[in-house]
Amino acid sequence: MKKNKLTPRIIKRIFILGGIIFTLILSTFCYHNFSFYQKAKRKVNIQKARLLKLEKDMESMRTSLKKYEEEKKKFSQLLFKERDIPGFLRKISSFAKESGVKIVNMKTKHFREVEMMEIKKNVSQVARKKLSSEKEKETITLSYLPINIEVEGKFGSLVNFLIYLEKYRQLLSLADIKISRKKYPILKCKFVLKIYSLKEAKNKKR
Repeated sequence: MKKNKLTPRIIKRIFILGGIIFTLILSTFCYHNFSFYQKAKRKVNIQKARLLKLEKDMESMRTSLKKYEEEKKKFSQLLFKERDIPGFLRKISSFAKESGVKIVNMKTKHFREVEMMEIKKNVSQVARKKLSSEKEKETITLSYLPINIEVEGKFGSLVNFLIYLEKYRQLLSLADIKISRKKYPILKCKFVLKIYSLKEAKNKKR
């Protein structure tokens, strides 16, 4: 029986075969590790993108909140506070004197509620990729104090008096203006002056 001898040729083949096997094992190991690295990298990139979007959303929210606070402050400055009302009534008398108008009657009533309909359009996707819109109504309320005013004066004086009121720095409006002749050139003017406030209305009757 012949014994197999490790000849240089056989040894060379063994080394070549071992190198091939080692290369295959190393390649498989590297492939799995590279695949794992790629998956991990994708997850990290997704997390980074989400984090970046979150930071942008937070920054946008902070900007919107700041803008809202600024607009709220500006709007509140346009509205009357309860302590402003007596001083404003005195200014009405002052405006009348400056305009050459006589105040015959001035009577305040209770605060009333103002309703403004704000319509929001919500667009939703329906079957067959057709778009339909829905209108959702929300009620925003303010309060106003109606002041019934009756004055007398010449036409030009009445116009100047009404312009004085309309140009006042705080929010107000004139309604139900009625002008009638008293004795030429004197005219009689009746109207309702509404001054607006954030005070809650207790009387909802108009």
